[in-house]
Amino acid sequence: MLGIITFSLIFIIAIVAVIWGLRRSPKTSPKEQNGLFRGMAVRMVVALIVQFFVGLTVNLWVTVPKSHPGAKSSDYFAGVYNGVQWALAHSGIGFLALHVLIAILLIIFSTAFLIAAILKQNRFWIKAFALGDFFIMLAFFNGASFLNYGEQFSSLLMEIFFVCSISTFLATLYITKPAQKPGSKKTNWI
Repeated sequence: MLGIITFSLIFIIAIVAVIWGLRRSPKTSPKEQNGLFRGMAVRMVVALIVQFFVGLTVNLWVTVPKSHPGAKSSDYFAGVYNGVQWALAHSGIGFLALHVLIAILLIIFSTAFLIAAILKQNRFWIKAFALGDFFIMLAFFNGASFLNYGEQFSSLLMEIFFVCSISTFLATLYITKPAQKPGSKKTNWI
């Protein structure tokens, strides 16, 4: 129960911080908004790349025990909660705990960035962050399924949704890249 309360508080604090920051910021032009949201998307890409390498480490060197809280649970969401709580606090497996922690932070920040786009009423970035957030959540729940049930198919789906989420953010960065000045030889892809 304490884990749910802690997670909820962290989630609420992150959302309130984003909302407060946006409310206090002066009105921004569409170009300034684009720069703000591009910065958020770059942060998501970097966090997803870190998550990828931590996940590789978990895949190569971590063996999840077949019996742990949440394993083979008949109630999926209770199993996810118990499995994630075990992985974070009691597994004793550092890279697994880090992998789960980064996944939770990815959900928190992608949701916070989506709310920021909604508050700024920027339709393009609302769609981009909603899609990226959706794929991150799908990856999270398939990762939790792999943790609890050990099915390789869940691991495959987690990887597929990871690729979908990072592709979403990279595509938005490419689509919204600043216009290049005539005669400039510098290429800006980010």
